[in-house]
Amino acid sequence: WAHCLTIPRELSLQNGQLYQRPVPELAALRGKEVTKAMTLDNETIVVEDFTARTYELKVAFNDINGTRVGLAFRQGAEEVTTFYYDLVAKKLVFDRSQTGKSVTDEYGTIRQCDFSEETLTIQLFMDESSVEIFVNDGLEVFTARIYSQLDQNQVAFFADGQASVTATQWEISNKEAI
Repeated sequence: WAHCLTIPRELSLQNGQLYQRPVPELAALRGKEVTKAMTLDNETIVVEDFTARTYELKVAFNDINGTRVGLAFRQGAEEVTTFYYDLVAKKLVFDRSQTGKSVTDEYGTIRQCDFSEETLTIQLFMDESSVEIFVNDGLEVFTARIYSQLDQNQVAFFADGQASVTATQWEISNKEAI
């Protein structure tokens, strides 16, 4: 729990599975938009144009061939938070072990769940301290608090193997919502 409030979401049942999706009205908070497409081949690519501190990020990993694909965010010289698909273990992994100020370590810094899909889509919402990650249109969801330094804001994509990636980042602006 750790004082973590979640963004509004819609719940639905599909084939006996609970899906959680952010409400469509959150799109009204979208500001500056930057889109990048890349092909990863056993590498990590930092997207220099993704500079927002608070943002929504949509990512699609396709044509995955390898052992691991994912992203690193709130990354800098001293910190990084990672989210990835371990294709060998068939797990999604959310790793906060190198994320800034440590809190609630007694509950663990790594969260994971079973996952076995052909593609990976991520919709991530990042504000100053909370992060929400919706996977494959709400099939799986992760929510956590992270406390990174103000200058640790890089976003990178990685693959141990190959994958094509398309990512769009929107800076979150709540001026219209106030």
